[in-house]
Formats: sequence, structure tokens, C-alpha cells
Amino acid sequence: MGISVGDAQPHGIEAALVGQSVRSAIRAHAAHETDPGRILSYASRDLWSGSAGDQYSAALYAVMAPDSGTVRLAMAGNIVALVLRGDDWEPLATGQIPLGVQGEETYSTRELTLQPGQALVIATGGIRTEIDSRGRSLDEQTLADALRAQGVTTATGLVGAIGELAGLDSAFTGNDSWATVAVMQRPSAD
Repeated sequence: MGISVGDAQPHGIEAALVGQSVRSAIRAHAAHETDPGRILSYASRDLWSGSAGDQYSAALYAVMAPDSGTVRLAMAGNIVALVLRGDDWEPLATGQIPLGVQGEETYSTRELTLQPGQALVIATGGIRTEIDSRGRSLDEQTLADALRAQGVTTATGLVGAIGELAGLDSAFTGNDSWATVAVMQRPSAD
């Protein structure tokens, strides 16, 4: 099972075109390559060589084997990713530049194992500009603490809880940003 999440820049119609280019590049390269880091490297090269240098995108590409819980992933740019493990959590920070900024940038693949019921939570960087009901910005720590406190255990429940925290299901809290949220969860061993 694979997933890609991205946030193209600049905004507007240009971002839609960049997003479609990145999506197509990831799909095309994933058909012939299994390493997420190399897939993002190839997509970055495609974006860089096909633009005037003013188009870039944050992205995450992950592949999970549901039976073993093994997740292989690579990230570029401003992507929020964390692993929820019951009462614990782990941030998956990236210091790598967005796709399309440099022609020869390489992205590394990280491997982790989700135990039954554990989840990989992914959001585009716009989530960080949202404010929760207590006036806190939704960085990884605030997001993980709030999700653990709510005791949500399903992928659907986690997405809904993040939407409520960020006000994504109602009026925003004074800014015009938006975010994409996705959750990969290893099935519970019931």
C-alpha cells in the first residue's frame, strides 16, 4: 500500500499544475522503482528540469506492508509526519529541501515498523499555521499530545480529530491556509 502527500508552491493555478506534475512523476517512477528516496529524487529532477526554477513542492512518499507493518518513506520540504504508538509518539522530521529546488538533490529513505494499531500521521505544512481551541499552533508536539489525550484509535477517527483541532471542518481561525491530512495505520490484531 502506498501514499503520496504533497504541498506545491506557489499557490493558485500554478500550484495545481506543479502538484499534478509531481503526482504524475511519482506515479511514473513508482511503477519502476521501489525505493521512496529515489522516487522523490527522480520527481525532483523532473520538476527542476521542466520549470523555470520557481516551482517546488513539499512531498512525502510512503509504502507500507500491512502484514509486517514495515513502512519505507521519504520526505522533502515542509511535511508534518509522526508515528503514534499508544502513549508515545515519534516525530519524523526532515531537513531536506523541497522537490524542484535543485536538479541533483537526493532524498533518503527511512524504514520503520508499525505495530498493530499504531499509525503514521501525515499533514502538509499548512497544519502548523492552524491554531487549536486553546490558542496553540499545531506543531508536532501539540498535535501528538492532543491526539493521545483524545484516545482516538482508528485512522478515520485520527483524521477527524485533526480536522477538529485545526478547524478544518469549520471556519478557520483567522488565517487563510489549509492542510491535507492522511493516516496510514497497521490493522489491529483483533
